[in-house]
Amino acid sequence: MPTKDHMPYRQPAKADKNKSFTHLKWNKWNTITRISDYVVLDVETTGLKPGTDKIIEIGMVKVSDGKPCDEFSSFVNPEMSIPTRITKITGITNEDMATAPVFSSLASQIVSFLGDSLILGHNVGFDLSFLVPALESCGICPSFTCLDTCALAKKAFPELPNHKLDTLIGALSLSDGQTHRALDDVYCTLGLFNKICEKYPDSPLLNAVYSCCTPIESFSFSPVEQPLAGKQLFLTGTFTFPYSAAKKLISAAGGLVTYNLSDQTDYLVYGFQDTQVEDPARYEAALATAHEMQTQGHRIQLINEIQLLKTCGVSFY
Repeated sequence: MPTKDHMPYRQPAKADKNKSFTHLKWNKWNTITRISDYVVLDVETTGLKPGTDKIIEIGMVKVSDGKPCDEFSSFVNPEMSIPTRITKITGITNEDMATAPVFSSLASQIVSFLGDSLILGHNVGFDLSFLVPALESCGICPSFTCLDTCALAKKAFPELPNHKLDTLIGALSLSDGQTHRALDDVYCTLGLFNKICEKYPDSPLLNAVYSCCTPIESFSFSPVEQPLAGKQLFLTGTFTFPYSAAKKLISAAGGLVTYNLSDQTDYLVYGFQDTQVEDPARYEAALATAHEMQTQGHRIQLINEIQLLKTCGVSFY
């Protein structure tokens, strides 16, 4: 775990109704490079609905001083039939469940393995939305702290079309073997986290951006250049820095922030904090509208907050 001097700020994820786990939020992005002890977790399930669907496999790897030191993996008998579509994805069959233990017989081992470690996972809220109720059904009331590599990957690799684990595995060559099995995906997630940590020592701009409340005070372009001169921009989503700072930046760069998408809009700029959007339907509708406008030949471009900053040449140093 991080030392007290380097402990990141903790804030419950707004989207999490379950209070048994807390997502970490960094007030200094490079704090992630100081985390050396944690457990990487992945579960496979019969479907996507906690409370209805059940865990069929769990995989965990314990990391100490940055290196894997122990692992745990087991099938879990869900006491229900595994849907064919899940078997096609994971390769796990009903026959595999014939000798698999039920969750209650594994609960104490799982809790012992996790201890009070930071839990790392890809879309880890999904995994915990299954694991926490399963433990509670065994009379165990856990309180976990977790870190989502999906959220980190969105910031680290904004150029990718999406940040599903499969996409990241291919783009970053994280595996050449089986995926959608718990332990295999755990090691891919560990590899992803290491790739993210490796990237930031040489990325001062991104490092500054992810100091979430860093005010944008200076720019590397002159008023004469104005890289956004005459451009109209529409902002959506939740940014890692305040909207007021984005508007100030755009205005200084010669652009105009508008409050409606139209055929005059040059850029739709979206934030990375899409799991914390106050009005997700409006956010998704804006992206869908912009994509439709592109297919109809409109000039609108979709860029993320990092691309906006790079276009404007923000200087933090």
